[in-house]
Amino acid sequence: MKKMVIMILAVLPIFLLIFISFAGKIISEVTHVPVESVAFVDDLNDKFSENHIIEINKGDSYSLKAKVYPELASNKKLMYVSGDTEICTVDENGVVFAVGNKLSSTIITVKTEEGSKTASIFINVTNKKVSGVSIVDEKNNPVERISLSVGDSQNLFASIEPFTAENKRVLWS
Repeated sequence: MKKMVIMILAVLPIFLLIFISFAGKIISEVTHVPVESVAFVDDLNDKFSENHIIEINKGDSYSLKAKVYPELASNKKLMYVSGDTEICTVDENGVVFAVGNKLSSTIITVKTEEGSKTASIFINVTNKKVSGVSIVDEKNNPVERISLSVGDSQNLFASIEPFTAENKRVLWS
């Protein structure tokens, strides 16, 4: 008898959580819950600040996440729009593509289908990835071949493209 009571007491909280979860979903389906707001959120579902900027390298993509409030809102359908499609495009799932026709900034806006609530976020397209390395002399002239006599030396330098690349370290061998 004791084992039965202990088992019931152990299972009861789990059963209550499942019941409350289903009851909330049923109530939200039966009762219309209007959309109050929408916001861009990070991976932990924390709202981004109003002046948050996302940097994307030219040619890369970034998945935006938007959250509709309240969480039990009946219609959570969203539409995404890019402020300048020559800088970034955005698909129906919030995936932003830095098309890179211009290295600049634009705004991505998300809009709820119900209530036309909106949120916006700044996207900055940069070119910080190394796209090329060349060997140059001290005057930045390209060097393709070097002829040296025994005992001679010449300084060589690496020219990194683009100029805005973050990691400009090179290994010589």
